[in-house]
This record gives sequence, structure tokens and C-alpha cells, in this order.
Amino acid sequence: MKRIIDLLSSLMKSKKSEFSDIDTCTAGDERKSIQEDMIKRVREYVLTDYRERGYHGIDHWDRVYTNGQQLITRKVNALVVGLFAYLHDYRREDDGDDLQHGPRAADFIDTVRDTLLKDVSDNEIHLLKEACRLHTVVDRTGNPTIDACFDADRLDLGRVGIIPNPARMATKKGKEIASDTFSR
Repeated sequence: MKRIIDLLSSLMKSKKSEFSDIDTCTAGDERKSIQEDMIKRVREYVLTDYRERGYHGIDHWDRVYTNGQQLITRKVNALVVGLFAYLHDYRREDDGDDLQHGPRAADFIDTVRDTLLKDVSDNEIHLLKEACRLHTVVDRTGNPTIDACFDADRLDLGRVGIIPNPARMATKKGKEIASDTFSR
């Protein structure tokens, strides 16, 4: 009996086990659905306080979200990238050189930590705040999630007449997309 239990246990732990593949898929699909719902709630929330922000408004945020989805890898936290899309410019005061809008966005995250973002882990909050705080002043951090946030935003520079430079992208995928999309 012990041998059967050990064998079943071994099968369940194996990455090649069809049982574990099904469980991983189901758990992954459920998590993705929860993340998408959370991102949708954040988008709806920022729209309740929405005022026309010109180049940095909802159209830009939606494009940053779409760009971010293209940058997701196994090492990138999709929830953080999705939340970043709708929060990184949320506290921008104007379309000019408002270099403090990133830190203000990070501070805002603290104000909704226990309500709107209550289901986000402490690590995810940390990554989100750092991405918001640094997105206008740092080219790359070496953290795959934060760097994907940066590139998701930079890939939308065309809206202000700037062609995204592949050399300024922080991720390999960002460089590829910028090269393919904006080749001269």
C-alpha cells in the first residue's frame, strides 16, 4: 500500500503528469480570471475620478495595458503590469514635465491598499509602487516585472510623436516589438 501511495504521490508531483498539468492549467486560468477582474475594477475606479488628461488619459492607459500583455513572460507578474497600466499616470497633474506624478501614483497606491487592492500581495504592491515611482526616471531595473511596466508605457510613445527606440527598451520582448513595429 505504501508503495502505491508513493507512486501516486510521485506522479502528482511530476511536471509531466497529466494530472498536474490539468491542475496547473485550472489554477492558472482561475488566477488569470481573478487578476483580470481586479484590473477591470481598478480601471473602473480610475474612470470614476477621470478628467481629460490629454496624452496621458484612458486611451493611453488602455494601450499600455495591451502593450503589457505582449510583454508577459513566465518571469513577469501579469497582475502588476495590468495594474500599472491604469495607475502609473493616474496622479499626473498635466501633460507637461510632471516628474513627480510617478511618486504620487505610488503614494496613491497606499491609500487604496486595504480596499481596492486588498487582494494584491505585499510583494506585488512593492513591485507596482516601484514601477510607478521610477517609470519616468529609470531606464531599467533588472526586475522583469518592473521593466515590463516601463516598456509597456514606452511602446506608446508614438502618441506624442516619439518613435520608441529599441535600445531604450528594458526587456528583450520590448526591444523586439519596438524593432518590428517602429523599424525605420
